Amino acid sequence: MAVALCCARQSPVYAHGSEAHMVPMDKTLQAFGADVQWDDYAQMFTIVKDGAFVKVKPGANTAIVNGKSLTLRCPW
Repeated sequence: MAVALCCARQSPVYAHGSEAHMVPMDKTLQAFGADVQWDDYAQMFTIVKDGAFVKVKPGANTAIVNGKSLTLRCPW
């Protein structure tokens, strides 16, 4: 089972017939000590933890991880 994170501040979503269980990204990552910021102008989240960073837009199927594009299994 994989765990995916949904961008919006919403309730968990469990996809029947899927390996993905989606939980709210901001609160979940903050609980693990990450800094999660929302850029209203760019409509994008930036997540930073231990020198690593991720930039992702809601609904996107790619994210920027430490400057490199990464294809996501589930859209955000």
